[in-house]
Amino acid sequence: MLSNTRGSGAGKDYRVPLYALPYFRFDEEALGVFTEWSGDLHRSKLPDEENPLIAQHMAKYDKLMPALALILHLVDCAASGQRGSVTKDAALRAAAWCDYLEAHARRCYGLLADDGLRAAQALADKEARQTHRRFHSLRREAKSMALPDHE
Repeated sequence: MLSNTRGSGAGKDYRVPLYALPYFRFDEEALGVFTEWSGDLHRSKLPDEENPLIAQHMAKYDKLMPALALILHLVDCAASGQRGSVTKDAALRAAAWCDYLEAHARRCYGLLADDGLRAAQALADKEARQTHRRFHSLRREAKSMALPDHE
């Protein structure tokens, strides 16, 4: 039993049996979609991920996907008046959203990795230009020095 003592009437007992509270769950087909999607996440994507930031980010998708499925299901319920468990369609759309968000996260985390790479490339380019200038300066100097002919 749950008890709620908020608001006016504090101290009154507002016990509600847990079975009387609304809840949502996947229907059988949606549960199959989630099980397959989650299995792929944990068997393939996470173990094969080389970037630890992306792996940590994607580890949170196990909670994100069903949350998105519920939101999409509730939108469908509000639009159509349907009721019931979270549908396969909502689960598939949530999985598609997770794929989109994964690609977006990769681009965002890629920017972090690129900053170091760009800085290293800029430093290497600067060093190459300076080396090139020094080489040509030494070459001009050597040409200006008249070396005696060995005849």
